[in-house]
Amino acid sequence: MPRHPKDDRPQEGASASEALSETIVVGRVAAPWGTGGAIKAEIATAHLERFEPGRLLHVGGFSFAIESSRVRGKHVYLKLQSVDTPERAAELRGLDLEVPASQTIPAPEDTYYHFQIIGMRVRTTRGDLLGVIESILQTGSNDVYVVRTDYGEELIPAIDDVIVSIDTQQGDMVIEPVEGLLSGPRGGKAQREEDR
Repeated sequence: MPRHPKDDRPQEGASASEALSETIVVGRVAAPWGTGGAIKAEIATAHLERFEPGRLLHVGGFSFAIESSRVRGKHVYLKLQSVDTPERAAELRGLDLEVPASQTIPAPEDTYYHFQIIGMRVRTTRGDLLGVIESILQTGSNDVYVVRTDYGEELIPAIDDVIVSIDTQQGDMVIEPVEGLLSGPRGGKAQREEDR
């Protein structure tokens, strides 16, 4: 079954010098914390080493070195270099904490990062192009791929009975359109009867 890890710079506060065409979101700023400019962030990675002091994070188009960090449950408390007031920390509220995709920690076999899945073309086992994965819903039990089609959208569960193959190099996913899965013209019993 396809699984997703929860993921996974130059001068202080400087505009990011490298082009961030692809990034990985490792957290999101929830609120300022304390009076010294620290932030409280929701963790969105299984790789907590991304928050070690000295590492760099991209936030709102700028790069910040981590001065100190403390993980507590699902949150990390960070002091970022050059963010020295609660007001400056408040400006970061709601922004993603990102690292370049080039810093991806290899995922275990049959496990994929969201950035590898979003944008993939989805085809059925019959070879029909269904559409492109637009986003991923995290339901708790399994992820659900939101596929933009010619007629709207389809929701494809990331389960073994449905996902046949994923090719990250080609950007293709093949699915088995089990009975009742697809709501559009390519799905359901009507399509199978037409094929007879």
